[in-house]
Amino acid sequence: MKKVIALSVVAVALSGCLVTEAEKESRDAYYGDRAAAVTCYAYGTLTFEGTSTGKIVYDEGGRLTFVDAANGRLTTIEGECRVVYARGVD
Repeated sequence: MKKVIALSVVAVALSGCLVTEAEKESRDAYYGDRAAAVTCYAYGTLTFEGTSTGKIVYDEGGRLTFVDAANGRLTTIEGECRVVYARGVD
């Protein structure tokens, strides 16, 4: 009986480590694609200037979400932004 309980606990612990297809696709949305230079302004004042590591996701509210190349963090910015993608290899 103790072995069954121990195996159940291990199975539950290991199942938390598995990445689902949806999670992988979500990560690919941020880490895939090409890098881009991002420059944002609010009321004429520069609020952000940096580079994304990959794809930039735009939401309905006009916000940009991407992984910042400077610190590797998921970043969301709201404002007037200019996005310039790096050239692809043709």
